[in-house]
Amino acid sequence: MRLYERHELDDYRMCKDHTGQVIDFPHKATFTHYAGPLADGTLIDYVTYVMEITRLEWNIASEHEVFVLHIPQDVRQYDAVHTKGWINRPVEVGPTTKSRNSIFFIINGVLFAVLLILAGVLYYRHRRPA
Repeated sequence: MRLYERHELDDYRMCKDHTGQVIDFPHKATFTHYAGPLADGTLIDYVTYVMEITRLEWNIASEHEVFVLHIPQDVRQYDAVHTKGWINRPVEVGPTTKSRNSIFFIINGVLFAVLLILAGVLYYRHRRPA
C-alpha cells in the first residue's frame, strides 16, 4: 500500500515584513493524506487539515523561556546528539545493574548458537554418503 500526501497553498496575499519588503504569502493551506487508490484510480482521502492564516507577524520577539524544556530529575535521559550518553540518570540504572535486556540477549545468543550447531550437524549428516 502506498500513502500519498497533497499540500495545497492558496489565497496568496501581499504582505510587508518588518523591513518593508513585500512578500506574497499564502493564507490558506490544505494538507490531505491519502491511503492509496481505489481500483478506478481514485485516491482514498483519510484525513484533511485546512488551515487559514488570519494574521501574520514577522520576526516577533519571544522570551527564551518559551523554548526551555524542563525535564524532571528522575527521568532517564540519553544524549545521542552530543554523544554524552546517559545523563542525570538515577542510581538504579548504573552499569553494574543487570537489566532484562542483557538477560534476553544472553538467552537468545545461546539458543541461536545451539540452533546453528544443530543445523551444521544436520547439513553434514545429509551431505555424507550412506
